[in-house]
Amino acid sequence: MSAPEELRDRGELEQVLRRHAALHLYELGDLDDPFFEHARFYVARAPGGAIEGVALVYAGSDPPTLLALAADERERRALEGLIPRVVSAGGGRLYVHVSPSLRPVVERLGTVEPRGHHRKLVWNARAAVSPALAEGCVALGPEDAPEVLDLLGRAYPENFFHPRVLETRMAFGLRDGGELVAFAGVHVFSARYRVAALGNVVTATSRRGQGLAGKVCAALCAALDPVADVVGLNVDDENHAARRLYEKLGFGLVDAYDELVLHVG
Repeated sequence: MSAPEELRDRGELEQVLRRHAALHLYELGDLDDPFFEHARFYVARAPGGAIEGVALVYAGSDPPTLLALAADERERRALEGLIPRVVSAGGGRLYVHVSPSLRPVVERLGTVEPRGHHRKLVWNARAAVSPALAEGCVALGPEDAPEVLDLLGRAYPENFFHPRVLETRMAFGLRDGGELVAFAGVHVFSARYRVAALGNVVTATSRRGQGLAGKVCAALCAALDPVADVVGLNVDDENHAARRLYEKLGFGLVDAYDELVLHVG
């Protein structure tokens, strides 16, 4: 099996990923520093040389993460041939985000552990967020990391949080009696590429059901509005409460995808 073509030209990659920016939000974010050094972009080309599909392996996580998402039939066909070559070149263990139509391709390459069916949403009705929704919220920075880590550890232990998120100043919290009781941050934020993805939205267990997650998300969205053209997020298909929250804030469906762990060899 021939090795896949790796492309390091950020301009060419951006042009292709922008065709379906809401679906490829994470890939666009990883074009920016410091993430680009950990990102390996592999492409499939048509006979004339045009790029028809892009797969990303992000090596800055453990295990590395493979993103193989198809917005249309052209991308699906391209990734169908590209995925086995990318996996063969890397091997080992991968955390995979894959379009449902491409899941059988991944399953043929090794043993898989399903990690749920998910939805990608994009903020396309921005008028749904008003300043009143964010009343009482405060912006958080690196100095607030101990509080954020404590809240996440207690209320969302399976989180994917890195304190560098707080350096973006795109993180908001709500305190009650001096205690941090709700938080919303970003998994992706790139001022250069004007994209962002909400992440690690959490409310203290004792304060759930009071609308606090909506407040911190509204504050975060309001801050992102002038600096990000595409704002999205990933949500578990079974998390109905979260889906209702995001829909109220103006987020709509982009596409579905599956998460799984692939063991090769």
